[in-house]
Amino acid sequence: MGMTEAYSMIIKKLQNVVSEHAYLEKPKEKLKVEGWGTTNIAIICGQEIFVGVDTRGTSGDKKGFIENEEATKLCLINYCNILVAMAGDSAQSVEVLMDVNKELRNAMQTNGAVDDNIHLAANKAREYIGKWESEYGKEFQGSIVLAGFEKKDGSFYPHTYVVRSSRFVHTSNDNDAILNGSGGAHIWDYFLTWRPEYIEGVLEKMKRALLYASLFDEMSGGFLRVVKLTQSSFNTEYYKSVLEALFDHCDEFAACLSHSLIFLWYRRDQGYTHEFNVLVDGVFKEKLLGYNYNVVIGLKGTFVVRLVHFHRSICDEPYEEVRRKHEVFAQNRHMRPQHLDDHDVPSQVQVLPWIIIDELGTSPILFGKANT
Repeated sequence: MGMTEAYSMIIKKLQNVVSEHAYLEKPKEKLKVEGWGTTNIAIICGQEIFVGVDTRGTSGDKKGFIENEEATKLCLINYCNILVAMAGDSAQSVEVLMDVNKELRNAMQTNGAVDDNIHLAANKAREYIGKWESEYGKEFQGSIVLAGFEKKDGSFYPHTYVVRSSRFVHTSNDNDAILNGSGGAHIWDYFLTWRPEYIEGVLEKMKRALLYASLFDEMSGGFLRVVKLTQSSFNTEYYKSVLEALFDHCDEFAACLSHSLIFLWYRRDQGYTHEFNVLVDGVFKEKLLGYNYNVVIGLKGTFVVRLVHFHRSICDEPYEEVRRKHEVFAQNRHMRPQHLDDHDVPSQVQVLPWIIIDELGTSPILFGKANT
């Protein structure tokens, strides 16, 4: 199959599997987790299954507030070689996973090796969710992606499922893709709008798709991780922070970010809190023409780096307004914020133009075109 045909097949499948929920989890010891949002993607490629996730955990009560930037989203059930990626209400996702684990162990104790463990796991997950919804009379908010292999006639066949609410989507076809979580719609948009036919290989496509979702989804981010599952192995193929990944691919993403600016905040002047997030959003709405929303793409010990998204291209009036203000500030070299030159600030950010918005406190706010 040619790359164009493979790409067209992925697009066709994506249109049917985008999750309608927007949640993420923050795993803790022994799968005690909390949080909302996430991005899951799984693609079958021959005898390999690639699964990609982000690592951000956000608060369910405080939209977009980051609880953890390095949450573990993947769980490998070693004894039956099933890989699980969680999304949705994390506590509910773990409930499903624990029940599935119990049912799989019971089946193995009763029948020995089970060749169709992947199908059994998906059906048990759907059964658990169906019973929960019947008991509580509302929709289950957790969801999981399952990836594994069925042994049949001496051969192994890859399968992927996404189980959400009391239903699932299943595929076993080469180049089929399954999406889940809040970033799923953005991945669909990436493939559908930007059509990256020039990118060869599933891994390269997944890296960029995960990055795109994390740049535009408030609940996705942290680190991007892609793993490869085979019948006999499990390996991490890619693991990089969103900020690093963006600088790796900044030229490719220039057009995607034509409606965006970078915002750098110095945390020593004001800590990262939900209340401050609300304040920032309110001030942006008041002060920046065409402002839409913002996404944290880097949460460091000293700095918070955000993308500020606008309704229209910043090459037009919104950016011109920022540029004019910068020219006024830049005339006085003593006004340049000292922390802009801190060693923790990426060099790509240090060279960007900047402005100050007094309403956000004593720490200067730094802006620059994200695609500069």
